[in-house]
Amino acid sequence: MSKSQSEDSRTAKAVMPRARASREAVSVEERPEGGVSDDAFRDMVRNEFVQEALPQIPDTDKWHFCWLSTTSSHDPIHKRIRMGYQAARFEDVSSLGLDDYRVSQGEYSGGIGCNEMVLFKIAKSRHRMMMEEFHHNMPHEEEATIKRQLNRTEEDRDGKPLFGVDSKEDEGFTRLGEDRRPPVFN
Repeated sequence: MSKSQSEDSRTAKAVMPRARASREAVSVEERPEGGVSDDAFRDMVRNEFVQEALPQIPDTDKWHFCWLSTTSSHDPIHKRIRMGYQAARFEDVSSLGLDDYRVSQGEYSGGIGCNEMVLFKIAKSRHRMMMEEFHHNMPHEEEATIKRQLNRTEEDRDGKPLFGVDSKEDEGFTRLGEDRRPPVFN
């Protein structure tokens, strides 16, 4: 072998130009916006990541409507029925033009359905109570628990606190767990 292996053209790696520049090579200011306003961009993001295959059902003065899955093991319909949900009847929403969604046979016959989803309703007063519990009371209790845990006075062997937040540095901590008026849920 007269040529060394590094000189052999069969084993030499071809030097390829970089297929793309690094992400840092293009500054944010230089990236094209596509001529889209901020509001139009927000709408694009919402439309891209929110899938709305089911018709929107407006609430009435008395009822809150929602779609429930007949196949969900995490949130089964029987659990919702125990909480007061009822299958919506076609007559409840007949003015909305949902004739194509009318269920003609099976367990939810006479109701409204789309694939494995079935339209249910619950009294608005009960829905507000649920929303307040899940989105106000429970988070408030969790905040109070976190604050109690961070205020513990345990120390390590050198006398330094193991937990704690300097409330001078973190103004949000001082309000953590405070009583607040619940928002109005519709």
